[in-house]
Order: sequence, then C-alpha cells, then structure tokens
Amino acid sequence: MKMKKFWKIKLSTIIIVLLYFVGFSTIADVYLPFYGFIKYILLALIALYLANKFTFLFGNKIPSLVLIINILLLLLSFCLILTSLFNRSSSISTGDYLYRSIIFVLSIVESFFLIEFFAMHGQMQDIYRIFFKLTTLFNLLCDFIIIVYPQMVIKYEDVYFLGTKFNVVYSHIFMLILYRLCKKSNHLLSNVLLYCACIWSILIAIMVDCMTGLIGIVIFIIMDILFKKKPKSITSPWKYLILIAFSALFVLTYNIILKIPAIEYILTNILNTQNDLTGRGWIYSIIGKVLLQKPFLGNGYSSSYDVMMNFMHAPNTQNGLMEWLIEGGITSTIFFLLLVWVIFKMADKNWNGNGIAQVCTVLYILAIFATVEITLNRTFYIIWLALLLGASIENCQNICYKCRS
Repeated sequence: MKMKKFWKIKLSTIIIVLLYFVGFSTIADVYLPFYGFIKYILLALIALYLANKFTFLFGNKIPSLVLIINILLLLLSFCLILTSLFNRSSSISTGDYLYRSIIFVLSIVESFFLIEFFAMHGQMQDIYRIFFKLTTLFNLLCDFIIIVYPQMVIKYEDVYFLGTKFNVVYSHIFMLILYRLCKKSNHLLSNVLLYCACIWSILIAIMVDCMTGLIGIVIFIIMDILFKKKPKSITSPWKYLILIAFSALFVLTYNIILKIPAIEYILTNILNTQNDLTGRGWIYSIIGKVLLQKPFLGNGYSSSYDVMMNFMHAPNTQNGLMEWLIEGGITSTIFFLLLVWVIFKMADKNWNGNGIAQVCTVLYILAIFATVEITLNRTFYIIWLALLLGASIENCQNICYKCRS
C-alpha cells in the first residue's frame, strides 16, 4: 500500500515537471540545442498520461463553467489551426504556421487539462512548489551567466539563457508570485526574503536593460504592500477585460498620452527612453492598415514577425491584443477574450483570498505589459490563466469532495 502511494506521488511530481518544461520554461535553444525536440517528447508523454483522463475532464464531476472553458479552449485551438492552415503557403511566410500552431495548441490544451485534473485532486500546492523551485533554479543559472560569463550573451547576440531580456525579467516576476503562492503566511522572515528577491530582480532588470520588466516588479511590490488582503474585486471579469481593452486602445491614443508632461518626464528623465517608446509610435501609426488585410481569420499563428517585417520592418505589433488580431483575427480574439472572461468568472465565484488573488496579480501585470509588449499570446500567459482556473477549482469544495470520495 505504501509502495503504491509512493509511486502515485512520484508520478504526479514527474508530470508536473514535464508540464513546466512544456508550457512555462523559456530556455533559449542556443544554450540547449535539443530543447525544442525534447519538448515534443514531453508533449507526447503528457498526452499519454491524459489519454485515460479525457472522460473525467468532460464528465459530470466538473462544474458547468469548467466545461464551458474547455469547449472555448478547443474552439480557440480550432480557429488558430484553421487560420494557420489557410496561411500556410503565404508568400511572406518564413516558417510553417500550421506546424507552429499545432505545437502551441497542444501545449496550452495539455497544460489546461493537466492543471484541471490536479486541481480536482487538491494538488495545486504541488504545482506551485515545483514551479517555484524550477523557476528559481533557472533564474539563478541565468543570472550567474549574466554576471560571470557576459561574453556568452554577447556571443549569442543578446540572447540570454531564458531567451530575450523580457523573458529574463518576466521569469523573475513569476518567481516572486510563486513564492507568495508557496508561502501563505506573512511572517517577517518570509517578507524579508521576498523583498530581498525583489531587490535582486530589480538589479537584474537594470543589468539587462529591461525597463518594462522593472516597472512590473515595482507594480508587484506596490500591490503586495497595499493589498496584503487582496480585494475580491480583483477577480471581476469585466474589470480585467476593460484593462485589456485599455491596453489595446493605447495604440490609438499613444500620441495624446505621451504628450502628458508627467508621463513625458518619466519616460525621458527617469526611464531614459524616447518619448515615442523606442519606435513603437511608428509601429502603432500603421497597425490599422495591417489589421485590415485579413481582419476575420488573421494571418496564422506566429505570423506577426513576417507580416510586420513585410509592412514596415518591425519585429511584431508591440501590443498584446493587436498580436492576437494580427495572427488569429477577430474570430480567435473573441474566443480568447471569452475564455479569459469565463475563467475570471470562475475565480470570482470561488474566491479564496490567497491563491486566486496572487495569480490574478501576475495576470494584471501581464495585461499592463500588453500595452507595449506581446504578452497575451505567450504560452506562459495561457498557463497563468490555467493556474487561475486550477486555484478556482480547488476552492470549489463540492468538486474536491466528489473527486476525493
């Protein structure tokens, strides 16, 4: 009996580690050349694990909102694969959109289903703990390379162990949130360790010259201090969607906002950047014409680089929701927003004041980043949505009782 229990725990731990590498890790291929191929093997292993859990995830033991979320997730996945199929032979394509969309869809669908399954069995703390340990480990390794072997970063043309400078700082923010999720108490030692980690993360953000990430860490510290007891309103689906809408509207209003004296002073004198947000104004001025090319189905998953390079020699849209519209069109974007709305609705319905609040914090930070960065279509953003759903499910007592009985 003890041996069976041991192997059961061991298997769940292994699967959570696989989940981390499939959807959460951003290790750059130049540092680990076979990492992409390894991911395909991990996706196959997770698929095998989920094979006999499929009926459970769509059975009568789950609440109606979770069933709706799963259906929306599959509809979103179908739309992304469909538009990628239609644009597979695009004249501007530098890669296989269909292949990339299938890998992305498998990653997010498997991650959602796994997190739902573990949440229904009361194992969210296991996920938080393992994710925190792995994130901390890779952050330390990345920081070590930055400080001790900066020539490696130069050799790989400003590609860090965790990818771009944005990935580096995002990962540090995730570490801070995961620490809060693991350490439920507000003891003095826990707080001291957390804020020491915040200071270290700020130093790393400065070293890699990522002002966006630096602002994110400051936002986290402010939210952590001001909202020791997070308000339930943080889970309001309408408030979160309004925030995403404002981040998208920035594309239209940036000229007015950037001319506000206080904002102009912060950008030029404190953050030491251009008042057009390092060329983003130029991108935003033409993005409307790009969207009108294929408004309904979009240009295919991961097509933003090709489309924007073809139009104006820019790497992407530099805006979270615009990236969804360029790649997935209005159809995929609607399903994405519906998915977000229902997940927040589930969180609002099953509020517990701790796990849900902390996950909401990072989602709010990523939505704010979406004003000037492409955070909303990244795999790690979708994983955080899944973690919010998992925290909500675990707090739903009637589901947990049915699963454990």
